Amino acid sequence: MKKLLLLIASGLIIPIFSGSTFAWTYTASGPWASFNFGAWTVYQNEWGSPDVYCELYANSASNWASAGSWTGSGTKGYPHVQGNPNLTIGSYWCNASFNFSGLSGATYTLVFDCWTAGMKDEIMIEEAWGGPKGTWGTQIASNVTIGGRLYASVWQAHNGSNPVFIFTPASQKTSGTTDIMAVFVWCQGRGLLQNNTLYEVSFGPEITATNGWQQFTMNSFSCSWGSNSCTPTAITPYIQVNGGSWQQTSSVTVKAGSSVKFGPQPVSGGSWSWTGCGTSGTSREQTFTANSSCTATATYTNPSGCQSTQNFNVTVSSGSNYVGIQNKATGLLIDGMGRTSNGSNAGQWSSSGSSNQKWIMETSGSNVKFKNVATGLYLDGMGRNSNGSLAGQWSNSSSSNQQWTIETFGNYKRIKNVATGLYLDGMYWSSNGSDLGQWSSSGSDAQQWTITTLKSAETSVEGIYITEDDIEVHFFPNPFTSEINLTINNPDEINKVVIFDFIGKIVETVEKPAITRLLCIGSSLQSGMYIVKVYGTYKSVSYKVIKM
Repeated sequence: MKKLLLLIASGLIIPIFSGSTFAWTYTASGPWASFNFGAWTVYQNEWGSPDVYCELYANSASNWASAGSWTGSGTKGYPHVQGNPNLTIGSYWCNASFNFSGLSGATYTLVFDCWTAGMKDEIMIEEAWGGPKGTWGTQIASNVTIGGRLYASVWQAHNGSNPVFIFTPASQKTSGTTDIMAVFVWCQGRGLLQNNTLYEVSFGPEITATNGWQQFTMNSFSCSWGSNSCTPTAITPYIQVNGGSWQQTSSVTVKAGSSVKFGPQPVSGGSWSWTGCGTSGTSREQTFTANSSCTATATYTNPSGCQSTQNFNVTVSSGSNYVGIQNKATGLLIDGMGRTSNGSNAGQWSSSGSSNQKWIMETSGSNVKFKNVATGLYLDGMGRNSNGSLAGQWSNSSSSNQQWTIETFGNYKRIKNVATGLYLDGMYWSSNGSDLGQWSSSGSDAQQWTITTLKSAETSVEGIYITEDDIEVHFFPNPFTSEINLTINNPDEINKVVIFDFIGKIVETVEKPAITRLLCIGSSLQSGMYIVKVYGTYKSVSYKVIKM
């Protein structure tokens, strides 16, 4: 039986009914009842069932309860405790500890509901739930560890006024400690937030339905914060494309299929974690194949335990970075044949436009590697050094069997395997589907090839885009046959452009005032690989280029 109590407030005597058998210091009824305890306030906030009678009890902001009988679907209310830490994200720590009594048969979610200043962003950190567990919005992450807690999923939604981010843990808890600031830092590091202040923290159960009259009890709650005692370490971003030289930049534009490596610094001390662009694990350097534009985030935790983040932006341009390789004797093109198994033979086929005939030419030291667009495998000498042996395909490795030297032979090219010493040979096999052979140097037409840069329908040039502070240049085409073009957005900021061969010898130099928005260089160079270095006022950038 419910007890008849009297609430004395402002000289009024109000009868209320209590289902609690505990002697609470403060009791009140009604959907919007509240008790203020200095910096923290306990709210009933029941809005979904206006006819439902509910009660709010409290001894303090850390010990309170809400009781009622709710039915149906959808959230009916959110009894909670609320305070305003008002902390700059990342400059402070903020933890909350709690002990909550869940209810059998009730449908609810125990959740932190937190906001940035100006109610710009809402972050919901779920702790436990009863009954069916729904989702809201679009999942943006899974199985991420934040503040020592594994979250099975992270969702992004919108409530009509601002973005909402929901963090669902891999395992529930009704007591323990949650690192609230770590969740805000995670969001901030990914550019998700519109404001940089953790302003409001609320905690309690979002209630949908109960099994008759039931009481939700917060046995204890505390929230504390303070200034971080450590200073985050600045991250210096570096990116390498297709095995070229390292560029001190956080953004790069590449062609589809390019190999991109992130290598931020510092190189020692502390630990790394990654998300985005297919990155994972704790290795400082991360390599992936860029098939679409993406953003990766590196998080560095220094020895003092302070975190800093760095975003890497990779833009995949619409042009191709592909070459076709046609035999002089047979007229056939080297073809991946749709074979995706390691050790499968490379073939030859008449020109078809198929992606099996498109190869990505990657630099590897002073040599090149050929990756098939269709199969994803690399052209491989397979360690076969007998005349007439077949060339194969294999997944990416550091083996010299996948490295080739391109030699100029009149108007054609010869392609020599670094491991076997043999040359790619069409073997005078002119039937579609013929295998691709290897033979020692002979000067035969079957060992002579035309390497053609393939254009895409969207663009007529391929190249390399580099942006770094005062330097913004575009090299195209690459590889090139006669000369390479450089477009320079800010020629007044460039002091000189130098081309080095692979032993470091300067082979061409352009200096002010000859530097203009468009430079055409490299016409006098022999076939081979070179480094083009652009010197700006404060920095310089360099990149490998290939003359066919």
